[in-house]
Amino acid sequence: MGEDRLLPLKSLAIFNAEQAYEKASVSRHSLSRWASSGKLYRVGRGLYMHPDCPIDPAELDFAVACKHFGEQAGIAGASALFHYGLITQVTFPPKVSSFA
Repeated sequence: MGEDRLLPLKSLAIFNAEQAYEKASVSRHSLSRWASSGKLYRVGRGLYMHPDCPIDPAELDFAVACKHFGEQAGIAGASALFHYGLITQVTFPPKVSSFA
């Protein structure tokens, strides 16, 4: 029965516990249990994703950063060049930074 509540979460793409509760009455405990069993993916601290979510894996890090930092989030430097296909590789591991 509880797994029926997974389907509405697919439309949220990346979501937090509050959004899961509002959309499908899913508790934090259920999210944690489903993430542990592989029915959901934990993609960041307090952020989850349905396994059938239509986000391109190449866009996942950017999507998670936008969800975490807000709609005004952006990328810069080599990460931006790589993201937009202007360079083919980044010679250092890309990381997400926030500027307050």
